[in-house]
Amino acid sequence: NTCYWSLVQQGETPKNANAILTPTDSGAKNELLFSRFGINYNNIKEVYRKGSVIVREKRSEKVNKVRKDTGETVESMKTLSILSVLHCDIIGDTFWNERSILLGLGKE
Repeated sequence: NTCYWSLVQQGETPKNANAILTPTDSGAKNELLFSRFGINYNNIKEVYRKGSVIVREKRSEKVNKVRKDTGETVESMKTLSILSVLHCDIIGDTFWNERSILLGLGKE
């Protein structure tokens, strides 16, 4: 994506940018970024290198409730389901090991 948009911003048509990038691997794209644009891929923010993924995560939160029958305040835990936007490597094992529920392997 970074290579593609850098080429387009430099004046290449989208079709030409795609043709330039189609036969390249990641190493060639890194070299293109550095040689033509002075961009070191490893220094680009992770959001631009990895993209975004939205996951639903469970979080526990302490809440105080007042019992209707006694008026007593009782502390309990409430489970929240939160959507999180992550900018991380979803190809490697770390993401999946931390979220095995997405593969149907863990408990929710």
